[in-house]
Amino acid sequence: MLSVKMGVVSKKLKWNDVQTGIPQGAVLSPLLANLYLHSFDQFILYRKISYVRYADDFIILCESQQQARALLSETSQYLSDKLKLTLNEPNISEINSGFEFLGITLKKHNISISANKKTELIERIHSLDFTPNDFSSNSLKAWHGICNYYGELLSQEELNSLDCEFCQTVKQLIECKYKLVRNKSILLQVLSSITFLSEEYTLKKKQQIQEWINLYLELKGIDKNKLTSEQNKQIIQQRKQEYRKKESENSELIISKPGVFIGLTRKGITVKEKGTLLYQKPIGSLSHIIITGKGISLSSNMLDYCMANKIPIDFFDSSGSHLGSFLSTKLIESTLWRKQTQATSTMRHQLASLLILGKLKNQHNLIKYFHKYHKNKYPNLNAKYECLSEWISRFAQFMKEKQYEQDDYLIQLVGYESQNAIRYWDYIRELLLDDHIGFEKREHKGATDIVNSMLNYGYAILYVRVWQALLGAKLNPYESIIHVQQSGKPTFVYDVVELFRSQVVDRVVISLIQKGIPLQLSNGLLDENTRKTLAKGILERLNRYEKYRSCELKLEQIIKQQAREIAEYYKNNTPYKPYIAKW
Repeated sequence: MLSVKMGVVSKKLKWNDVQTGIPQGAVLSPLLANLYLHSFDQFILYRKISYVRYADDFIILCESQQQARALLSETSQYLSDKLKLTLNEPNISEINSGFEFLGITLKKHNISISANKKTELIERIHSLDFTPNDFSSNSLKAWHGICNYYGELLSQEELNSLDCEFCQTVKQLIECKYKLVRNKSILLQVLSSITFLSEEYTLKKKQQIQEWINLYLELKGIDKNKLTSEQNKQIIQQRKQEYRKKESENSELIISKPGVFIGLTRKGITVKEKGTLLYQKPIGSLSHIIITGKGISLSSNMLDYCMANKIPIDFFDSSGSHLGSFLSTKLIESTLWRKQTQATSTMRHQLASLLILGKLKNQHNLIKYFHKYHKNKYPNLNAKYECLSEWISRFAQFMKEKQYEQDDYLIQLVGYESQNAIRYWDYIRELLLDDHIGFEKREHKGATDIVNSMLNYGYAILYVRVWQALLGAKLNPYESIIHVQQSGKPTFVYDVVELFRSQVVDRVVISLIQKGIPLQLSNGLLDENTRKTLAKGILERLNRYEKYRSCELKLEQIIKQQAREIAEYYKNNTPYKPYIAKW
């Protein structure tokens, strides 16, 4: 009887005795609600209508608004006459428009949380706290509550966002309270008990824990050695970069040597030549295989493993053209293909303009990066830089007008893009003039100079990543909005890849040239060493971490995230923001 007699405390911290009923929030309340409302359940279910109730909150699904209003009248009368209860202000809405139930926004094909609810959850995450030997009991209760309630409901994107906030909070707790934790073993035991919400963070749990442990050890080192704050940051950053470099090296496998055999053992993916082991990649770390040569054999066991673990295998010829891929069927679902086809011209024009805006800004930011270091060295660059910047401003003004419904809107859009490309490559030509590399202009197929050959080869590697990201987001890679659709060609990939060309490929190619690294052509094609050097540079760039939507993600993860955001644009008309690289 203790909980029944327990009083309540008002917002003004005044105690009030409970004379009747059960206090709101008491643990006994839901059980008694279930008992008291049992007859109401039978009243609704007798009408053979879909019905969900949790304690005193419920949803009734009807086939028409007329039926809903009639049932509302009956329901109100039953609750009032039979149970002496008053129905709160009801909400009748179309399921396509969505409605909120217990903090969850439900639509016909989508479950999400409102901005207010997300803010509330983030505040709860930020309230987590440490004790000397563990998280506080209230902290664990709050986090486990979020995991148990929302972990099975929300999309991976939203779960990933909450995990990101949680990781940032734990990092800040370690930074502020590392002195409370006696040793590494205690912290490791505490961190190992953590459960993540999203698949992505669950898969990289060991990596994340190791980063926290490294941070703890470095902070402890400050006290022991009296290092300055700046020195400590440099050490942490250096360790993080070293770890991430090892991670990226183990995640990619590039094979170009003829006559080798790729197989699978208990220790991982192996590469052998005439029975001699050349190298192997540990199981669990590999995420992508690239084959760029002829005469390379693959075992069926290795293929089974790659398909089961969604590890794509891509084949390229010696010129860098993509020949094909082995892809897991889990990546090839077409649920959004019809949505893309049925999208209005306004939607298509708006998305096209945002993709081109992202492309132009990323090109401009790359130019800013190089211009910062070369503007005083090459006087002619300043004029070309101003010309490009002025054109970006003109395009931004064109975007503000948002005349998406004009019949010739796409023609104007592509016109701005092509004019910007002339200015962009004109700047690159001037930048590389002193490197005596012989770059005159941008050429696509049939290029015979080293710069264009490297660009085309690099774009092919990037193109495959974008293609796979679109398939993973259930988008049709053939339903383009900028390029003219062509039978058998993934023209939507050509649209989206424009966002990333300059930052993933152009930056690497220009840097390799300016560093004076040996780059050569053989019989009109890139030689093997040049292909290896270029592929390594691009893969390192794809595995580099960047700040994205307040989280640190690899560039390859950003490509996948952008594909998911485009999918949300088609699926729910969610506003889309293109990836803009920092410079």
